[in-house]
Amino acid sequence: MYLALLWQALGGAVAMPLYFGMHIRWTCKQRVTKVADPHQARALATAFWLGAVVPMLCLMAPTWQGQASRSPATQQGIVAFFQPTPLYASGIMMAMTRVSTHLAGGLGSTTETRKEQALAGRWIRRLYLAAAALAAIGHLYVVGRAFQAADGGIVTLTRMYVPSPFPGPAGVGEVLVRGPWLFLQWDGIIIALASLSWGVILLKQALPAGEATTITVILASLVGAVVLGPGPTVTLALYVREGYLQEGSEERTQRGN
Repeated sequence: MYLALLWQALGGAVAMPLYFGMHIRWTCKQRVTKVADPHQARALATAFWLGAVVPMLCLMAPTWQGQASRSPATQQGIVAFFQPTPLYASGIMMAMTRVSTHLAGGLGSTTETRKEQALAGRWIRRLYLAAAALAAIGHLYVVGRAFQAADGGIVTLTRMYVPSPFPGPAGVGEVLVRGPWLFLQWDGIIIALASLSWGVILLKQALPAGEATTITVILASLVGAVVLGPGPTVTLALYVREGYLQEGSEERTQRGN
């Protein structure tokens, strides 16, 4: 939650590499297992939709409805309300975890516990698929609009994704528009590279020895990033990783018995 707030305050290019680095250090020091708490898994689904997807749809509504759908003052108010979304998501998750735990009344026997743990894994993997699908739709929508734009000189993939510094402060309007846009371009590049690197490392850690070479994982990630976008690619890598974590956890359980 704290790193998510740091993202809102300083940008993802600052927060995400910090988070990825801390998480990789943690995975290198401890044995990572599958998600075991079904109540938290169910709560995460609710927090994802109500704490992340719905606020983002409200924020981006003018993109589909047109600028006339709301005034600039209203849009800025929605942007301000959107900033603490990590707090909303965390609050929803904690509340729903308690509700789910209360309604379930405990996990019961060992056999039931294993079934619930398997259910938790399925919830997490479904969420990964949902997140990947939403991110892919957003990426393909933007790329499709760029290809279909009537004025190719204004809306192009190069102009959207390749930083192009403007020569000095030609005017207040140019500085206010092109300055933040240049910042966001670099922000996107750093987030994409950091996310892809994180996904490659986590997936390679979870893969059994000899399953796939590092080069294969990197090339697959690059192809996915170009076709679907970095977000869906990393999310799908986490989806695959979760499956291997479940398999490894089940094998350790069987050996222990």
